[in-house]
Amino acid sequence: MSTKRLVAYADLREPTPILRRVPPRTSPVWLRPVGYLSVTVIWFVVFLFAVGTVFFALPIALSNMSGHGGVRHSATFQRSDWVATVAVIMLFAAPTLGVVSYMLLCSSAGFTLNSLILFTRSFRFRYRDEMLSFGARTGGVGNVGGSEGSFNGDTISLTPFRMTRWSKIGTILVCNGTCLNINQFTLGAMWGPGFLFTSAWFFWPVSGVAEVLCAVTSIVFGACFLWVAWQRRHKFSDVMPGGFRKTPYEHSWPNTPPASRTRSR
Repeated sequence: MSTKRLVAYADLREPTPILRRVPPRTSPVWLRPVGYLSVTVIWFVVFLFAVGTVFFALPIALSNMSGHGGVRHSATFQRSDWVATVAVIMLFAAPTLGVVSYMLLCSSAGFTLNSLILFTRSFRFRYRDEMLSFGARTGGVGNVGGSEGSFNGDTISLTPFRMTRWSKIGTILVCNGTCLNINQFTLGAMWGPGFLFTSAWFFWPVSGVAEVLCAVTSIVFGACFLWVAWQRRHKFSDVMPGGFRKTPYEHSWPNTPPASRTRSR
């Protein structure tokens, strides 16, 4: 029997359970708003920390490293091997920074959105007899392209039992931030260098031709980032732990319906 017959495609206009059986709740109803409010606040703080670190703290730190005389007079550019140092930064350090930033922003934003949704659901009478969320166990590092696992096989918590479009958006963000996938490396590799060049002309004391070159380079990297993200827009929802395969999570909006996949092939 095909997967298409086993799992119908869901548009998520109504809360749709991921699992076949939704277990009953095990905690008092009054505790659930307190718990979900706590994790919402925690993840929102983590998200603010991620945004502050990536967009403010790092550029300011890089600016301070350049010294009062500007980038050209910093210690890095006074070394005899400064060309090799810059090459290592652009080929290794910058892409790594981009991948880590991508993961941190995606995961913290997704957990914040899901925890807020679960907090609002904790007041709903219709959910009083069932658990609101569960932990999706991943299998560790798996297929990078197929995104079968996370870095260490941890549990992805705060996964709603019932998916709506908003909660699936949050879960997609979480999966893209925690599961190994090609998006992290392609987008992160462009985000990192673009971030450094943008910091150079916007925050760092560069001037003249160097400022123009850095601005043009950052625009090019930014345009490439947006173009690749748009080209891969249908791939983000395919990033998921292996346990989500062949469930309503895989066969629901915005994933492509199984019939459409068959026709496209």
